[in-house]
Amino acid sequence: MTSASDNIVRVWQMSEGASAIESPVLSTDEEAIGSPIQSACWDEEDGSMILTASKDLMCRAYDPRSGSKPCMVGQCAEQSKGFTARWLEDRNAILTLGFKRGTEATRFFQLWDKRMLSRCLTSVVVDSLPYSFVPFYEPSSGVLFLGSRGNTTCAYEIHSLQPFVHQVSKFVHENNRFLKSRKDGYR
Repeated sequence: MTSASDNIVRVWQMSEGASAIESPVLSTDEEAIGSPIQSACWDEEDGSMILTASKDLMCRAYDPRSGSKPCMVGQCAEQSKGFTARWLEDRNAILTLGFKRGTEATRFFQLWDKRMLSRCLTSVVVDSLPYSFVPFYEPSSGVLFLGSRGNTTCAYEIHSLQPFVHQVSKFVHENNRFLKSRKDGYR
């Protein structure tokens, strides 16, 4: 599956090298959304739904077999910088990551009820760095790893019941050899 700023989600048939489904992403009123899709992902439980995060700060869930109109829509971000969304099917939640409104560097994530995108379960401020998160979620243990450019990796345990999130660790890399510049001999 791919998505781009043309607001079309494409599901590819890899054996044929062509797209099997090309669906324009629509808002609830059947009009094409006017902002680019920043992330798109399949649900991890059975692959029946697609979740998108758009620059208009909205998350939209789609069933690609039933057309291009979203099943659920909710405003799940404060600003578009670094806004991304992921299913956490085993926890009945949707994870969104981004930055706080009015700040350039306060990174945070939120968990939303997957049945009702208007219900925020929790919001966690992580730190103040200007780099977007890259989430890695391990469903068998319920651990969310947040990595980014820079020198910090955070781990959180995600639960289905309140308080929903516990910080497991925050690892600060002292000598990250992969971030050295070309003048130091790394390419």
